[in-house]
Amino acid sequence: MFKSTRKQVKRQVDDRFISARKILTKLFSVNTKWVSVVGINIVKGVQYYASLNLEAFSP
Repeated sequence: MFKSTRKQVKRQVDDRFISARKILTKLFSVNTKWVSVVGINIVKGVQYYASLNLEAFSP
């Protein structure tokens, strides 16, 4: 009787752990995508402003 309840409790804990890991991995993948998009946009913006400044300063 005790063994079955222990198994059930362990299974519940495992399920919670798995669901928490799934949520964390989803958040992490979304964050990495978002960070990469923002990083690319920042690089493009810097290159754009640099080209504008070079054109403005070139004689």
